[in-house]
Amino acid sequence: MLTLRSSLAATIITPADFHIGHDFHISPVLSALPFGLYILGYALGFLIGPVISEVLSRKNALLINMLGFALLQLGVGLSRNVILLFCLECLSGVFGGVGSLVSASVLFDMYPKKQRAMPHGFLFASFFLGPISG
Repeated sequence: MLTLRSSLAATIITPADFHIGHDFHISPVLSALPFGLYILGYALGFLIGPVISEVLSRKNALLINMLGFALLQLGVGLSRNVILLFCLECLSGVFGGVGSLVSASVLFDMYPKKQRAMPHGFLFASFFLGPISG
């Protein structure tokens, strides 16, 4: 579920490019920037995710991740400033990357070697189902 919400959040803002440009009075190129910033943050989340999960434990990392991601997405939706929108979207990507990576690690720890195929299949399918549904 964490992976699905992260990949969905990456693409859900793309259809709103025109409205972002219109509401914030920016060019079409700049209105597409939140998608790129989310992906940049997502990549950074994959870099810092293992460190956070080892230092804080996976459970605490996931709890902080879920709360942070939800609050940042709320901030993205309610932002009144284009700079704030860009910053919150990038930070949201960081939290999305951490959640996707740590949830894969949790599944790896939960299931024995012979039973990992089905849960990991659903996990990796959610990377593709998010953008398809978004």
